[in-house]
Amino acid sequence: MTVVYGYNSLEKRKEIWQKLKNLSQTINQPWLLWGDFNAIISTQDRVSKVAPTQVYVQDFASFCSDTIMSEIPWRGEFFTWTNGQMGEDKVISRIDRALGNNDRMMNFDHFTVEIGDPFISDHSPLTLKFQRRNNNIRVPFKFLNAWAVHEDFQSIVSEGWQGENQSCKLATIWSSLEAMKPVFKNLNNRIFKNITEKMDQARRDLTECQQEMNRDYSDQLRMMEKEAKFRLEKWSSIEEKIL
Repeated sequence: MTVVYGYNSLEKRKEIWQKLKNLSQTINQPWLLWGDFNAIISTQDRVSKVAPTQVYVQDFASFCSDTIMSEIPWRGEFFTWTNGQMGEDKVISRIDRALGNNDRMMNFDHFTVEIGDPFISDHSPLTLKFQRRNNNIRVPFKFLNAWAVHEDFQSIVSEGWQGENQSCKLATIWSSLEAMKPVFKNLNNRIFKNITEKMDQARRDLTECQQEMNRDYSDQLRMMEKEAKFRLEKWSSIEEKIL
């Protein structure tokens, strides 16, 4: 867990985004990032007489995109801060929020954030709620786009549609989809599980190769570098399809 308090200055916040990006590269487990960022992700996150521009939001939005961080489900009021003024001088914005990386979203989806009443503060407090999981509840099946580019995809679908025909066409479709579920789940566990760890390993391999090449170049190291680049690009592409 990392708690953030952002600078008021747009330029000073650039330093925070870079430090958080560097930190994200060292984390290979669920990561919670929350606090007062003093920044907005979208122009809709701020209401004032001077409308915010894309320049104001691009750094935060780029950080979330580069680190694959997304907002944790929340409930309560949308805006979390006000300047306390009235009339046209009033400013309200959503600068307090909680984010999670892909590992957190995949493994700890029972987290929610409750936005409370500000009382005497100009900020609304954030409370992280942990809900007890009911292991008896069936997890909904989700189709991942990354499966569609795997070499086994066509054969899995073809075999799935060759099942026994039912008297009702909808029943036939349902039966075929049910037959494919365990096959796709097995494919996911074998190939696509722990994408973040695989990307991190590819980055480490690539860094080691490049450092070795700087010290003592060889064609073998160049080949190892190409292989590491290929793996990193492969897992990065798959990760984009999953998200």
